[in-house]
Amino acid sequence: MAKLSVNSLSAANAVLGSAAPRYKSSDATKRAYAALQKSASDTSGWGKQIRRNLETLGQMSDFDPSKSAYYQSSYQALKNAYRPRAQADMENASALGAERTGGFGNSYAAAAANKAYRARLDEMSSKLPSLYTAASEDHARQKEALSSLIGLQQAGQQNDINNARMMLEAQQALDEQRYAAYDHCKYRVLYTGATMP
Repeated sequence: MAKLSVNSLSAANAVLGSAAPRYKSSDATKRAYAALQKSASDTSGWGKQIRRNLETLGQMSDFDPSKSAYYQSSYQALKNAYRPRAQADMENASALGAERTGGFGNSYAAAAANKAYRARLDEMSSKLPSLYTAASEDHARQKEALSSLIGLQQAGQQNDINNARMMLEAQQALDEQRYAAYDHCKYRVLYTGATMP
């Protein structure tokens, strides 16, 4: 089962901490840091989808025909197809039994009717194992599809995190360059008498 493995705070703090700036971060860097935190959060667009799908996947336990819409609807369709046939077979067998006995052998007619009815329902029952297998396989496909979707969503979130991290690192590099340029200018003013630009 796919698991959400992003720790937003540590991911964002690791990038900020790696630069250990000796200067005040620019507003652009602060925005980039906030974007990194947001993209790595489980409340981001990706994070919400992943969390919701992980919950759904967790609720999809082993196959249970009583909870399977596929099984229940297919079983109902099977019953709807076979019950009227069983009823018709029973009535035909009863009429044939009565005809053969001249209307006097009611127990014979009833037994023949019951046997015809049971035969049709047994035919229906013989189809239940394949119906169970088909529904079980459908359940497994749904779980696999959801698991694959979660994997794609996690990859999408990781891509957003990587992009946000690169943006933050680029902003920190700009801050560092600005600080170095300022530091250099300050040095020139102090030691050469030049004026600050």
